[in-house]
Amino acid sequence: MSILFQADVGADPNRSQSCLIVCLSRAFGGADVRVIQTARWCEAHGHPYLVAALSGSQLHRDLEKEGMNVEPLRRKRGDPRLILDLARLARGRAVVDLHNMQSQIWGALAAVFARVPNRVATVHSVYRATHPDLPRKQIHEGALRLCNWAGFRFIVVSTSVEAYLKDDIYIPARRVTLSRNGIDPLTETPVACNLRAEAGWPEDTFIIGAITRLDVIKGHRFLFEALLQLSEENRARARLFIVGKGPDEAALRAEVARHGLEHIIHFAGFRIDIPCILSGLDLMCQPSISEGLPYSILEACRQGVPVLSSDLPGIAAVLEHDRTAFFAPPASVEAITRLLDLLIPDEPRRRRVADAARKLVETEFSVDTMIESTMRAYSGEA
Repeated sequence: MSILFQADVGADPNRSQSCLIVCLSRAFGGADVRVIQTARWCEAHGHPYLVAALSGSQLHRDLEKEGMNVEPLRRKRGDPRLILDLARLARGRAVVDLHNMQSQIWGALAAVFARVPNRVATVHSVYRATHPDLPRKQIHEGALRLCNWAGFRFIVVSTSVEAYLKDDIYIPARRVTLSRNGIDPLTETPVACNLRAEAGWPEDTFIIGAITRLDVIKGHRFLFEALLQLSEENRARARLFIVGKGPDEAALRAEVARHGLEHIIHFAGFRIDIPCILSGLDLMCQPSISEGLPYSILEACRQGVPVLSSDLPGIAAVLEHDRTAFFAPPASVEAITRLLDLLIPDEPRRRRVADAARKLVETEFSVDTMIESTMRAYSGEA
């Protein structure tokens, strides 16, 4: 695949075909994964790029560890002087690609000041669902409207985000590119972590995994309540292994203690050995209120781990209930409980669905497909 974008003639040739990718996230998530994948692709294909990330963030450390081009920004992400920092980095480049709200506010203004010809904002979620309180919702959606005013194209990772931008933010359809997240095949079979030993659980336990940011929007509390309502036999076996960090960790730990569930719920913190953890799970659960297309679901499907997810448009557009996943209505404790009671004793059903999901992800969710649609947006194509 060749570069399809170019800055003004006469610019520095190393920058005139270069992309500046900006992600000012503090906690590691799907946006960071996609940034790393894009940087790896550029690195492998000899395309000039630079990633701007917060100094000391997990994204900065991961990129630096892999020897990729990363500029650590030492200001706090609420500091408006980031406009000047980003304008300096963007000047003479062909493309800017902005991930997350802070990147989109400061980066949009920087791109205008630096006269970057190809401006892209990648949107990973429905902002009004992930940030429903009025001040944060207005700020997040204001970032999208600012990018729209500045002539940006928009990359969306799911059909739900696509509909949100078109119907609620009034972005013209010709400036929105659907580019679903992709995932690389595993190069070797992961060695399963001994999660039972780590958490101090008996060998006959059924391990449910929740691998996501610890945020109220991710719906952990519905899973806690479902565990309390399981049949007596299944409640005796079920355990929940939670991976991730986030702003609501203290509140979630307090809720676990209030329900007296400390003996069956284990908080493992932020982990980098996700393939090994997935290999130790019996079921992956994603009870979120809002999602685009989570990498955690794609990773579970890739490894043949059955997935129980909220029935959300971005996920339901690519997976099907009882064929490649199991769906419960969002926030429905009753539905989650019912599905867990059905699935815990039914290994053949879980295996049938997990095998079908693995085949689907292997054939339709490659990183190359993701990058191809990303490059179309970078070059101004639909």
